[in-house]
Amino acid sequence: MNIIITEHLNPPVSIFQVEGRIHLGNASELREKAQEAYDRGARNLVLDLSGVQSLTSEGLRSIHLIHNLYKGESTDQESGPVMSAHVKLLNPTPDVRRILTISGFDLFLEIYDQAQDALASF
Repeated sequence: MNIIITEHLNPPVSIFQVEGRIHLGNASELREKAQEAYDRGARNLVLDLSGVQSLTSEGLRSIHLIHNLYKGESTDQESGPVMSAHVKLLNPTPDVRRILTISGFDLFLEIYDQAQDALASF
Protein backbone atom coordinates (compact mmCIF):
# COMPACT_ATOMS: atom_id res chain seq x y z
CA MET A 1 0.00 0.00 0.00
CA ASN A 2 1.15 3.50 -0.80
CA ILE A 3 -0.28 6.69 0.72
CA ILE A 4 0.24 10.08 -0.89
CA ILE A 5 -0.77 12.92 1.42
CA THR A 6 -1.69 16.38 0.19
CA GLU A 7 -3.19 19.33 2.01
CA HIS A 8 -6.06 21.41 0.67
CA LEU A 9 -6.09 24.88 2.19
CA ASN A 10 -9.59 26.26 1.74
CA PRO A 11 -11.26 24.53 3.45
CA PRO A 12 -8.40 22.87 5.37
CA VAL A 13 -8.54 19.17 4.46
CA SER A 14 -5.92 16.44 4.44
CA ILE A 15 -6.28 14.21 1.37
CA PHE A 16 -4.91 10.68 1.55
CA GLN A 17 -4.60 9.09 -1.87
CA VAL A 18 -4.37 5.40 -1.03
CA GLU A 19 -3.04 2.91 -3.58
CA GLY A 20 -2.82 -0.87 -3.50
CA ARG A 21 -4.46 -3.30 -1.13
CA ILE A 22 -5.49 -2.52 2.44
CA HIS A 23 -5.13 -5.65 4.57
CA LEU A 24 -3.93 -6.98 7.92
CA GLY A 25 -0.28 -6.52 6.99
CA ASN A 26 -0.50 -2.78 6.25
CA ALA A 27 -3.76 -1.33 7.60
CA SER A 28 -1.98 -0.03 10.70
CA GLU A 29 0.07 2.26 8.45
CA LEU A 30 -3.11 4.00 7.30
CA ARG A 31 -4.22 4.47 10.92
CA GLU A 32 -0.79 5.77 11.91
CA LYS A 33 -0.72 8.32 9.07
CA ALA A 34 -4.22 9.51 10.02
CA GLN A 35 -3.17 9.81 13.67
CA GLU A 36 -0.04 11.78 12.69
CA ALA A 37 -2.14 14.19 10.61
CA TYR A 38 -4.62 14.57 13.47
CA ASP A 39 -1.78 15.23 15.93
CA ARG A 40 -0.51 17.98 13.59
CA GLY A 41 -3.93 19.64 13.75
CA ALA A 42 -5.84 18.12 10.82
CA ARG A 43 -9.55 17.83 11.57
CA ASN A 44 -10.94 17.04 8.10
CA LEU A 45 -9.87 14.08 5.99
CA VAL A 46 -10.67 12.75 2.53
CA LEU A 47 -9.67 9.16 1.85
CA ASP A 48 -9.21 8.84 -1.92
CA LEU A 49 -9.78 5.14 -2.57
CA SER A 50 -9.58 5.28 -6.38
CA GLY A 51 -6.32 3.32 -6.34
CA VAL A 52 -7.38 0.66 -3.83
CA GLN A 53 -7.79 -2.77 -5.44
CA SER A 54 -9.05 -4.60 -2.35
CA LEU A 55 -10.16 -3.88 1.17
CA THR A 56 -10.25 -6.54 3.89
CA SER A 57 -12.02 -6.47 7.23
CA GLU A 58 -8.87 -5.00 8.77
CA GLY A 59 -9.04 -2.18 6.21
CA LEU A 60 -12.66 -1.56 7.18
CA ARG A 61 -11.62 -1.55 10.83
CA SER A 62 -8.95 1.05 10.07
CA ILE A 63 -11.42 3.31 8.28
CA HIS A 64 -13.82 2.97 11.21
CA LEU A 65 -11.10 3.83 13.74
CA ILE A 66 -10.10 6.86 11.63
CA HIS A 67 -13.74 7.96 11.57
CA ASN A 68 -13.87 7.68 15.37
CA LEU A 69 -10.61 9.61 15.77
CA TYR A 70 -11.73 12.50 13.58
CA LYS A 71 -15.19 12.50 15.12
CA GLY A 72 -13.63 13.58 18.41
CA GLU A 73 -15.72 14.23 21.47
CA SER A 74 -19.37 14.08 20.51
CA THR A 75 -22.17 15.41 22.65
CA ASP A 76 -24.85 14.12 20.30
CA GLN A 77 -27.19 11.67 21.97
CA GLU A 78 -29.01 10.72 18.77
CA SER A 79 -29.67 7.08 18.15
CA GLY A 80 -28.46 5.47 14.97
CA PRO A 81 -25.62 6.38 12.66
CA VAL A 82 -24.92 10.03 11.86
CA MET A 83 -22.98 11.05 8.75
CA SER A 84 -19.40 12.01 9.50
CA ALA A 85 -18.70 15.71 9.30
CA HIS A 86 -14.92 15.19 9.22
CA VAL A 87 -14.12 12.09 7.13
CA LYS A 88 -15.27 11.57 3.52
CA LEU A 89 -14.51 8.80 1.04
CA LEU A 90 -13.61 9.58 -2.56
CA ASN A 91 -14.06 7.52 -5.70
CA PRO A 92 -13.76 3.94 -4.45
CA THR A 93 -13.42 1.28 -7.12
CA PRO A 94 -16.62 -0.70 -7.79
CA ASP A 95 -15.42 -3.68 -5.71
CA VAL A 96 -14.41 -1.47 -2.78
CA ARG A 97 -17.68 0.52 -3.01
CA ARG A 98 -19.61 -2.76 -2.83
CA ILE A 99 -17.69 -3.79 0.31
CA LEU A 100 -18.35 -0.39 1.90
CA THR A 101 -22.05 -0.61 1.09
CA ILE A 102 -22.50 -4.23 2.22
CA SER A 103 -20.72 -3.45 5.50
CA GLY A 104 -22.89 -0.36 6.10
CA PHE A 105 -20.11 2.21 5.95
CA ASP A 106 -22.20 4.31 3.54
CA LEU A 107 -24.59 4.90 6.46
CA PHE A 108 -22.07 7.06 8.31
CA LEU A 109 -19.45 8.03 5.68
CA GLU A 110 -20.34 10.04 2.62
CA ILE A 111 -18.92 8.63 -0.62
CA TYR A 112 -18.13 11.06 -3.44
CA ASP A 113 -17.16 10.49 -7.07
CA GLN A 114 -15.57 13.93 -7.57
CA ALA A 115 -12.89 15.56 -5.42
CA GLN A 116 -14.45 19.01 -5.65
CA ASP A 117 -17.74 17.65 -4.29
CA ALA A 118 -15.97 15.96 -1.37
CA LEU A 119 -14.04 19.15 -0.54
CA ALA A 120 -17.18 21.28 -0.81
CA SER A 121 -18.91 19.03 1.73
CA PHE A 122 -16.75 20.39 4.61
